[in-house]
Amino acid sequence: MTLKRILGSLFLGAVLSQAAQATPTLAEYAASPEYSAVDLSPSGSMLSIIHEIDGQEYLCVFNIAEQTEHCHANVRDLRANGTGFIDDEHVALIASERTRAFGSRGRFDQVSIFVVDTERGVVNPLARDVRGMHPRQAGMTGIIGIEEDSEYVYVPSYNRTPPFRYDVFRVNLNTGSGRRVLLGDAETVGWVITRDGDAVSREKYDIESGNYSIETRRGDDWQTIFTSNEPLREHQVRGLSPDRESLVVVLPTEDETADGVYYINLQTGEKTGPFFVEEGREIEAVYLNQDREMTGIRYSGLRPAYHFFDEDLTTAMDSLMEQFQGTSVSYQSRSADGSRIVVYVSGRFFSGHYVVYDIASASIVLVVPERRWIQPEDMAVIETISYTTDDGYTIPSIVTWPSNTDMANLEPMPMIVMPHGGPEAYDRMQYDFLAQSIANQGYLVFQPNFRGSDGFGRAFTMAGRGEWGRAMQQDVTDGVNILIQEGWADPDRVCIVGWSYGGYAALAGGAFTPDLYNCVVAVAGVSDLHAMLRYEEDRYGVDSMPYRYWVDQFGRDGVEPEDLAPRSAAMHAEAFQAPVLLLHGEDDLIVPDEQSEIMAEALEAAGKYYEIRTFPGQNHSILDEGSREGVLQEIITFVNTHIGPAQ
Repeated sequence: MTLKRILGSLFLGAVLSQAAQATPTLAEYAASPEYSAVDLSPSGSMLSIIHEIDGQEYLCVFNIAEQTEHCHANVRDLRANGTGFIDDEHVALIASERTRAFGSRGRFDQVSIFVVDTERGVVNPLARDVRGMHPRQAGMTGIIGIEEDSEYVYVPSYNRTPPFRYDVFRVNLNTGSGRRVLLGDAETVGWVITRDGDAVSREKYDIESGNYSIETRRGDDWQTIFTSNEPLREHQVRGLSPDRESLVVVLPTEDETADGVYYINLQTGEKTGPFFVEEGREIEAVYLNQDREMTGIRYSGLRPAYHFFDEDLTTAMDSLMEQFQGTSVSYQSRSADGSRIVVYVSGRFFSGHYVVYDIASASIVLVVPERRWIQPEDMAVIETISYTTDDGYTIPSIVTWPSNTDMANLEPMPMIVMPHGGPEAYDRMQYDFLAQSIANQGYLVFQPNFRGSDGFGRAFTMAGRGEWGRAMQQDVTDGVNILIQEGWADPDRVCIVGWSYGGYAALAGGAFTPDLYNCVVAVAGVSDLHAMLRYEEDRYGVDSMPYRYWVDQFGRDGVEPEDLAPRSAAMHAEAFQAPVLLLHGEDDLIVPDEQSEIMAEALEAAGKYYEIRTFPGQNHSILDEGSREGVLQEIITFVNTHIGPAQ
């Protein structure tokens, strides 16, 4: 195995110079950002923003020139997911509300769109009186069209009566009234429309057969131009090509080592590509203008990369990435005339800062820090590394050192291994409240992007299928061993801590490499693969895509109890040598808290040391600040007890 250490320089301009404060507390690390969900107005003169004030969250509009903020609504109960200007007078708020269906004992999160009138300070649901729309607005995940005068917008939603169809509705921004303008059917899953609401294409997918198709409008009729059979859906139309002659889809290249843009011609259905390929990267986002034309793309990676069609925007982003070397610079939005952009800077000494950049003057005009209480000097040092496994896979990874580390004279440190969740996700150069808070307690934190992670090519992701507890786990083990060999980590003081799939990996580490770890912490972790698969079957059914996906994740040798037991930590409790801490939200619908209970019962029967804590009313992410601080405190106390921080 080989290790490659990747260093980057850092720019710290006067825009971030602030007075030193006390070292952040665990509560401050776990706290929600003071500012979030920023978007730039079409005029480039204002920002929409979620501002947390005294434990409440307000949707506010910030005037950049005047440096004034006007807050219009308390949106704490709405659980805001994002904001976006429709025009300078209206801001859309994408939010989810915890609600209860009529006649149901359960609760669920309902996604809704709210509209803020910035002149009158009025906040209303977008669709308040729309004929034929589903009463819970199911499927209305965003606005897909805005008319030229901005008085009307177009949204997709299921209709109100069975058989439920995925239709398009035209809604008045000021009154909330509207009507259906485009009719889908039982298999419709997506739309591309013009600004006037005319259909360009609609996508269809039959879950049972796996048949996917794209249709285009020919007069009053629909004509199928493209078909594919996909047991797990792969095609998804992102928008239109810049010349508006083709639809844009993103798919893996033939060798599956990267993603590419493919064009599907609207007249012939011919698919061409791939274009804009960056080896070892996937395309995470396709940027569109209000006419749904592709203007650029963002690539995945430890730090994002971009391809924009506008030279001025390309120059601006190159300049910002040069100024903030060693960080992730994430493009957010641009003014209508192209003169200003907003980016999000995170990583190294940046705990998350929104930066407004003026392209004409090539200058930063405003910086909005998410967490003013975390100063640059308080940030634990984040560094990217990579290592090569014995079977030839390169594992891109993150290591985080305490802020007071003497990087020129490194000594072996107690280490926390922190595999990510998903597993098809990845860790990148950015602020991570767990990694930051744990590192600054005196630990080296290691976050490996093992095979099975996404972001580094489909082949790398697919290499994890069927490898839970095997090659995926070996990638983590290899990384631990190489950091020990490098003299970075103390072999007698190593703990593994994980959330979700990371929780599975933590338990698997304790069960299958018991000599490697001195303590194990699993938050919302999977302990019994067969019980987890039965949960997915009961919830979705054997013909559903979620069930098929998890069969593919766990499979290869079969999915019966005898097939999955060798990779289920709960079936190997007797092998554990390290103490175990189990943490779980009681309302977790992703990984039920039964999984932690199964593990606890197995450890109890084997006579092994464990602790278990549950968090009432909390879901898989444990979003409530008090509970999240509780999770952090439990982890810190546990690892301090069993391996102790660096002195």
